[in-house]
Amino acid sequence: MLVDIELVECEDCDLGFGRVETYWSIATWGRLYLSEEVDPGLDVPEPGPRPPHATRPGEWAGF
Repeated sequence: MLVDIELVECEDCDLGFGRVETYWSIATWGRLYLSEEVDPGLDVPEPGPRPPHATRPGEWAGF
């Protein structure tokens, strides 16, 4: 979940001979969050208005 909201980063490092290690680090957004410089609740995208071709007439919605 932290990867999805970009607070941590995951990097796979190939060690050779078919071995891969995964390294985790705090991302830039994670550092800013921990230092209380950003509020993660403010980074929520607002839904945009529907384009006219995707809007139903009012009588279809029962208004």
